[in-house]
Amino acid sequence: MMAVRAPLAVPKRAAAEPAAEVEHSPTSSKPTQGRTPARQGKRAAMVWLEPELVRQLNQIALDEDQTVQALMEEAVGMLFTSRGKPRLAG
Repeated sequence: MMAVRAPLAVPKRAAAEPAAEVEHSPTSSKPTQGRTPARQGKRAAMVWLEPELVRQLNQIALDEDQTVQALMEEAVGMLFTSRGKPRLAG
């Protein structure tokens, strides 16, 4: 017998319930609630890669005992350097 899943719909809040305060970063009007301290003041830059490239990137991170985040920051820094652009942060 299959297990019954909970409904995906989120129940509506009661009208009397006050809205939660959401923290905004000083440089952005978007909420930052729930972000880890390491992500405060940063924005995501997404890239779609072939699965083989993702596996290779993950393997390099494991081999070098680094995070994929650290490898990508290094790669972006190398790109800026190769284009004669200053690395502004980090």
